[in-house]
Amino acid sequence: EFLAHLKKDGWHKDSLSVHVKIPRPAVPKGEKRTATVSVQAVEVTESGLEARKKELEALKAQRPAIIARKTDISARIRELEEEIRDAKGCVLMARCPAPLGTPARAGRARLLRPSTGNS
Repeated sequence: EFLAHLKKDGWHKDSLSVHVKIPRPAVPKGEKRTATVSVQAVEVTESGLEARKKELEALKAQRPAIIARKTDISARIRELEEEIRDAKGCVLMARCPAPLGTPARAGRARLLRPSTGNS
């Protein structure tokens, strides 16, 4: 905190905290430093364990459908974002007839005039 205070109050232009070396406990020669992970035992009945296994299998079976649905949703989000981005600055008429000879499409809109921002 002291080193951050020096920079914050203008006593030094650079952060001095990058030059601080934090001591670590020594590791005996020939041994590697490893992360310690604590594993806590979970008590569960045999029927509870079986129920968890069935639930896991059911979730794994649903995964492909969920991924496909997520892909569809993501694609639709991108489409909507592009349409909204491209529509900025335009005033659109909700329903307008298509020019003669043009195939009819749902949601057809026609640019009437540039938006002045004074709506």
